Amino acid sequence: MTEPRRVTVHPDLTPDQVKRLERALDLLRSPRTRRKETGCGTEIASFVTYWTGLLGMVVLLVLTLALVPVGFALPLFVVVLVGGVAATILVTSRVQSRPGRAARRTVDSLRGRFVTAAMLDESGRELLARAQQAVDTVLDSSPHRRGLLLDGVRNRVVLTDVEWAVAESLLRQSGARQRIDATPTPGSSSRRAAREARAALERDTAEVEARVRLLESYAAKVRAAEAEEQDRRSTEALREITADLAQAGAAHPHHTEALASLVEAQEAALRVAALTDPEP
Repeated sequence: MTEPRRVTVHPDLTPDQVKRLERALDLLRSPRTRRKETGCGTEIASFVTYWTGLLGMVVLLVLTLALVPVGFALPLFVVVLVGGVAATILVTSRVQSRPGRAARRTVDSLRGRFVTAAMLDESGRELLARAQQAVDTVLDSSPHRRGLLLDGVRNRVVLTDVEWAVAESLLRQSGARQRIDATPTPGSSSRRAAREARAALERDTAEVEARVRLLESYAAKVRAAEAEEQDRRSTEALREITADLAQAGAAHPHHTEALASLVEAQEAALRVAALTDPEP
């Protein structure tokens, strides 16, 4: 099954908000990305915290040996050492978790204005993937980039709005499907209500599927136009090659004539030589 290739966002989000959201989602999903996103600042903070804690323990050791009787010095030092290590680990872990908390705040602040694959059920993910592929096909096409699809700005706005509407509907349907499946139906009345709910869900799903098919039809027409344009450009390029070759051949006809004349003269000379040479 095809999965959505990206997060679908509300059309009102700015490019900067979309970029921050994508970074935050990547950070929360991937431990490797999380380590990468922590950056130099967190590493420096962890480094400073570690060595500050170590220096503090050394100072405490010196003070312990200087001020505490010998019999109590070792137990007290062990207590201080364990406490210092624990405090250092705690502070360092808190420093390192800050990017994760910042990412969570970013995601929470934009909740309700984006839809990811993880938020949908299997049916919803498949339909959203199809819608995204159709939209990307149009917006990444050569006719769109060259402004051949009427109003390019309007094209992008309308397609973005439609994709968001599809994603929003699929999110609602996924939630409804989950609630229907989770609701007990112990009697005939509840079973009848469940059938009615599923019928309503099927009608809503069919309407969204119709929108997705319309998107795919539009994308297919754009692909056909792109292929036709490429065919035209290739035809022109090949005809130029043919013309260049014909022109190059016609530019030096005397070369062929001179070579033919040379061959004829050589053949005549050979015939004359054969006639004049005495018999051995």
